[in-house]
Amino acid sequence: MQIVAVMIKSEYDIISVRQRAKKITSLAGLSITDQTRFVTAVSEIARNTIMYGKGGKVEFSLVTKRREQFIQAIVTDNSLEDLTKILQRPYKLKNGMGIGISGAKNLVDYFNIEHKEDCGNIVTLGKEIVFTLKAITSEVIRDWTTALAQDTPKSFVEELQAQNQVLMQTLESLEQQEKETKKQLEETIRLNKELKNANQELKDFAYVVSHDLKAPLRGISFLAGWIAEDYKDKLDDEGNKMIDMLLGRIRRMNNLIDGILQYSRVGRVKEEKVPIDFNELVKDVINLLSVPENIEVRIENKLPNIFFEETRASQVFQNLIGNAVKYMDKPIGQISIGSIDMEGFWQFYIRDNGPGIEQRYFKKIFKIFKALNSRDKVEGTGIGLTIVKKIVELYGGRIWLESIPMEGTTFFFTLKK
Repeated sequence: MQIVAVMIKSEYDIISVRQRAKKITSLAGLSITDQTRFVTAVSEIARNTIMYGKGGKVEFSLVTKRREQFIQAIVTDNSLEDLTKILQRPYKLKNGMGIGISGAKNLVDYFNIEHKEDCGNIVTLGKEIVFTLKAITSEVIRDWTTALAQDTPKSFVEELQAQNQVLMQTLESLEQQEKETKKQLEETIRLNKELKNANQELKDFAYVVSHDLKAPLRGISFLAGWIAEDYKDKLDDEGNKMIDMLLGRIRRMNNLIDGILQYSRVGRVKEEKVPIDFNELVKDVINLLSVPENIEVRIENKLPNIFFEETRASQVFQNLIGNAVKYMDKPIGQISIGSIDMEGFWQFYIRDNGPGIEQRYFKKIFKIFKALNSRDKVEGTGIGLTIVKKIVELYGGRIWLESIPMEGTTFFFTLKK
């Protein structure tokens, strides 16, 4: 749908072209940036018609391509110079012909030059209307045409003043953006400093946990063990029971400290990634766990080789298989391990026929210190699955589970190839 046409005979008409292009793109709801791009591109092409030809015409219209709407300008001239050559070679035409043509092409969404011997060049260029509050219909176009007809073109001086005002507004906007960027940079530097301090505090905390807390714990453990060994016959059944409970609490505290240390190291202490044969790694984990004879652990298919941190991979399988062994409540336990080749990643699973987990606990079990069973019934820290989740997500994977109470549970997790 044609909007308006402008004949070009002098530099004054170029001002009119600029004003019409600016008005039309503004009515169409283009952003200030897209308005400036389109206006600049059309002006460059229009200027060629009087600088290197005998004038021409610019026709503005609304077109639809692939269900998208565009503001389009068709610039025609009667020049004998073939502008299509400009896009095929450096600027070597006489009198600087073509300067700005390639630049104009880069400012719009589509650009085409056609040269005809009888009428010169026809340049078509368009800018997409990305967002508009209401549909642009033929009635809207008629309203635009009326508004443009009533809009008196500015003089050369007024146009310069208007451009100067736009330039000043642009400079103010850039200055504001610069201030905001500087502020964001300062905030980023501050946050990085806080993060560095937090990491140092975490390192200090790990040192305190591993030395200052474990040292007195070892002393208590030694003393309790000495009492249990040397005074066992002097204590009644209740006294010996209390000593055994104390030793159990000490072991639990020691395991808890080790778990906290492992959790704090994930993402902070990194190893070099190496090619890992997960078949061998899982076999080593199974041997390390000393699985009871009534539980069968088997690898169902060939596991992949992946570049990964060996310690982290071992922690994932050790915690998942270890939990399946620890919580097994069937006289004949079965634990299956396997993998599925997916697009872009490997999906692993650890399936057991244990007690199962109710769906309402699916999220809770991945939170730190959230064990479902009483620690007096099953020894645990409530950190293992939290460590597994942190490791898996740190390397771009995810972990989830499926479970039926009294029948068993399957944990799934993914690792990138």
